[in-house]
Amino acid sequence: MSKLEQLDGLRGLMAWWVVFAHLVSLTGNTGEYRVVDVIADGRTPVEVFMMLSGFVICFLFVVKGPKFAPYLVSRWFRLFPLFCVCLIVAYFLIGFERANWSSEFWSVDPELSSRYLGRIDKWRNEGPLYLFSALTLFGGCIPAIVLPNADRPFLPPTWSISLEWQFYLLAPLLIWFIKWRKMKFLLIPVLICALLPGEKWRIINDSFVLGFLKYFLIGGISFAWFRKDKNGEIPILTSIGCLLFAFIAGEVSLKIWAIVLAVVSVNVRGNSRLLGGLDRVLSSRPLRWLGAISYSTYLCHWLIITMYNYYHIVYAAKGWSCIQAGAYGLIVIPPLVLVFSIVLHYAVEQPGINLGRFISRKLWPTG
Repeated sequence: MSKLEQLDGLRGLMAWWVVFAHLVSLTGNTGEYRVVDVIADGRTPVEVFMMLSGFVICFLFVVKGPKFAPYLVSRWFRLFPLFCVCLIVAYFLIGFERANWSSEFWSVDPELSSRYLGRIDKWRNEGPLYLFSALTLFGGCIPAIVLPNADRPFLPPTWSISLEWQFYLLAPLLIWFIKWRKMKFLLIPVLICALLPGEKWRIINDSFVLGFLKYFLIGGISFAWFRKDKNGEIPILTSIGCLLFAFIAGEVSLKIWAIVLAVVSVNVRGNSRLLGGLDRVLSSRPLRWLGAISYSTYLCHWLIITMYNYYHIVYAAKGWSCIQAGAYGLIVIPPLVLVFSIVLHYAVEQPGINLGRFISRKLWPTG
């Protein structure tokens, strides 16, 4: 199977959805329009990322067949170097973050502000402990009764990085299910799980893998489904089924995933103008390029938003309302995020990936 360019484009779209979700929340313009509320929900694109991960990891194991050890080393170097840099920067910016949440300039829910300020104070008072727990990538496995809010200290995207790492460790078990002859019997229970609210499956904290395992499973089983046809294409009925599932699925992330599967699983040329248009958009070079730097975008954007918020508190708050400053942020912040994403991708992320590949080849020449 050749590389699916549509998924690279989807990755770019989802990363910028997260960015704009946080930017929209700055304006305080939520709750009035359904479309705005959907955009402001940053968890939806993260759930799509998880399904993408399930799909891609199955692709790596089933098609390329790496051994577990070199795969894990390469994945660790894919995640950790950039995460470490951004987390340490966030650690030193925690004072700015506290000032932002304490300020009356940014109109936030008083109860939410109080709760988040309590978290920040806890992180500051026990900084080394929280920093260590985050750097292990196992913060999502620490129960709240042992270390409260260990899943997202200092840098909010931390929670999903821990979640991703837990899934990487469980991936071989998932692959075993995918390869199992009776895998088809798993489709019905997984689809049933997919239609249930995600909150029902989170038991330790928001980063514990069981709370989101259904998304990884859906991604993995989607890959197995996609591969069924020996000619490399799935019949048109499969795409129709994906579209129907998109309409009955309760969660927006599942609707998006089903529609994207419909796009990539059918030869759209001459079959559907709508799907053909989506295919061209997702496969476009700009979106694929954004997908290549999406991890840097996902991690660095919060740092830039933090500094922007603090700047307005200290220097530019006179005569501005929260909504005006937030709207201006929609114009100013995206270019800054793009520039820093490019710098971090080529200066930290890509060298880390290359180092992981080098070490894997040295330690496991046949892996």
